[in-house]
Formats: sequence, structure tokens, C-alpha cells
Amino acid sequence: MASNEKRLNRDSECGKCGGFLPQGTSLEGLEWNPVNRRWEHRGACPAPAPSRAPAAPAPAAQRTLAPDAPPAARPMNEAPSGPTAIATAGETVFGFRRDQVDLIKSMIARDATDDELRLFLYTASRYNLDPLLHDIYFRKYKSRDPNRPPTVSFQVGVDGLTSIAHQANVVDGIDEPVFGETIPAGDGLPEHPAMATVRVYRKGSSRPFVATARWAEYYARNKDGTIQGMWQDKPFLMLGKCALSRALRLAFPAEVKGLYSTEEMAQADNPLPGPRPPPRLSAAEKAGAIDAEATPSPPAGGTTGASQSDPAPAGSAPPAPAPKPAGAPPAPPSAKAPPPGASTYNPREDPAAQEMVREIEGMCHTASPFLNDRRNQLLVLLLKSENVLTLDQAGVDALDRIRTRLGDVA
Repeated sequence: MASNEKRLNRDSECGKCGGFLPQGTSLEGLEWNPVNRRWEHRGACPAPAPSRAPAAPAPAAQRTLAPDAPPAARPMNEAPSGPTAIATAGETVFGFRRDQVDLIKSMIARDATDDELRLFLYTASRYNLDPLLHDIYFRKYKSRDPNRPPTVSFQVGVDGLTSIAHQANVVDGIDEPVFGETIPAGDGLPEHPAMATVRVYRKGSSRPFVATARWAEYYARNKDGTIQGMWQDKPFLMLGKCALSRALRLAFPAEVKGLYSTEEMAQADNPLPGPRPPPRLSAAEKAGAIDAEATPSPPAGGTTGASQSDPAPAGSAPPAPAPKPAGAPPAPPSAKAPPPGASTYNPREDPAAQEMVREIEGMCHTASPFLNDRRNQLLVLLLKSENVLTLDQAGVDALDRIRTRLGDVA
């Protein structure tokens, strides 16, 4: 036998029959299977296949160790980073050997329970991904609701999603991301695109699968509120990856169903509470906000320049009410409307005014962070145009104008 003959450098198991292949077995009688990443007998497996002798069960004393025992010797429910009991010697879990399962548990999925680890291994086997090569990651996030358990997520890189999609042999092309308006740097944010759109083509489909990712919904922040490194250095690349991941799930739901890229899930660790830094308004919105700031509403009582607290001249007709935009909801009747000429009116004591304040606050706290940012920034300008600092200081008429202008922002 030639001295340079290649042999197995560690114990293994045949990928076809599961037979035990001891260290030192010649590779001349084996072949590598790249699909399941295992060595297999070349040709037909021997019958009966040799098997590894089952290991003797661990004594009961080893399962009830003292709390200061090393983690590698304690059961998994006592030491999340130690070995797991879901596989015994000689067994495999979805194609992973016991030593591989223990390594994944201690290095890749430290916080996983037995059931979460089984699901993680099944997912990796289902998509032919190797956790030890960082093809797939295990992530556990604390729920934003303190009454709910943590959320488990299995993530892959966007290159992994693309590779899985190509295995179906029906990819017909992927366009480069198309970016929306470029927002200049400021307020702690780098120069970044407002959105990114990607088109993925699939054979047999007459139309592309289009997905859009918006900056306000995906960019990631550190605990101190600053932008995370890659989102600060390469904002276009990161947002483009998020759009590509969404488009791939739309085009290949069966192939990449349930898998999310690390770029998409980076925002899950954003600190709470605390609003995101608002994006700048577009040119059209800025023009509308400047008009509102430069043209303050006329004071109640008539002509420009008259003080709101000055009484109307004797014998003069009451001023005509300002016209309302078409489609605007009517303002609720005020239970404590001030008498003409009174200067002691307090909006905080007016139920109608407080009801409108709550409605405006609800308009600025929707499910869309991007819409909230736009309305909050416009609200600041509208308050200035009404010569008040907060909504509580505005009367019913001013609140009605503010509500109408905010409703136009969609």
C-alpha cells in the first residue's frame, strides 16, 4: 500500500447507510457527497453495514451535578451553552452527528432550547445550509411586549438566499436596485436613499416580482441611537440587500419561505423607546410647510393686525368664518366656547379642543414610522404658524386647521 494513500482523519459515518467509518479508513473506497456533506461507500454499501457500538448510558450521578460543575458536563436545561441531549452517541439529527450538534449548540445556538435547536437543525438540513460554515444563523430577540416570550429567527446572508433560489433552476434574472430620492446627510444620518426597489424575474412568469424597502423601516441603530457601522458606511448597499431579500421571497416562496437576511433583521435590535431620527421632507413638502409658516392664520376677530384679545368694535358685524377645505370633517362643538371679546379662554379646559388634540396625536402615531416622521416634522411648523408651542395651547379653530393639513400628508 502506498504510503501517501489518503485516509479519513477522524471517525465518520456513511451518508447512505449510516455505517461506521473509523479513522484511518482509505478514501479509495469512499466518495464525497457534496449535497449532504458526508463520505459514502463507493458503489453499493456492504451488507450488513458495520455500525458503531452504542455507548453505555451515563450514570445517573452525572445528570445531577453540583451547580459549580463545568458547563460541558451539565444537561442543556441547566447550561444553555453545554451539550444537548437531543442526540446520543451513534445517532444523527437531521443529518448532523452528535459532535456536530454539540458544537452548534455551544458556538452557534447558545441560547436555544432543545425544541428550538431541533427546528434550527431541520431548517438548515431542509435548505442544505451548514451552520458551522455560517450559512445560517440562530438569533433570539427579546419581545417588545414584556408579557410575550422571546422571538426566534433563523437568518441567512442575502447571498445564501440567492444561492437557494438558483438551486430551483428557474431564476430568469435579477435587476440592480433602483433607489429613490437621495436624502442628504444630517441629524446624525448619513447620505442615504429614501427607498430601494428590486425586480426579480422567474421563468414562466410574464411579469417581474417587485419589492421595495424603505430606509425608515430598515436602518439599524446602536443602543446610544447612533447608526450601526455598515448602515453608516454603506447605506445604499444595505438597503438594496433588504429589497433583494424581499423580492426573492416573493419570487420563490417555496424555496426561501421563512428565511430572512441579517440585513433585514438588523433593525430588530434598535433601542426602545425613542423615536427614530426623522428624515428630511421632500422639496414639495418643504414648500408647503414654508407656505404655512410664512402665512400665519389671521387672528380671530377680523382684520390683520388686530389683537386676538381685542373686542370687536361696537356695532360691527361679526367676522365671517374662514372657509374650510372640501372634505374636512366638521369641528366638534365647543362646550366652553369663549364669549366674544373674552381673553380668559383656556383650551385645556375645553373638552372639544382636548378631543381634537387626542385625534391629532393619533394621526402622528400610526403603524408607519415613515408617515409619523413626516407628520411630526410638519406639526412643528404648523404650531409655529399658529403662534403656539404645544397643541394644548391652540384653540379649536387652530386645531382644526392643523388636523386638516396633517390629513393631507399620506
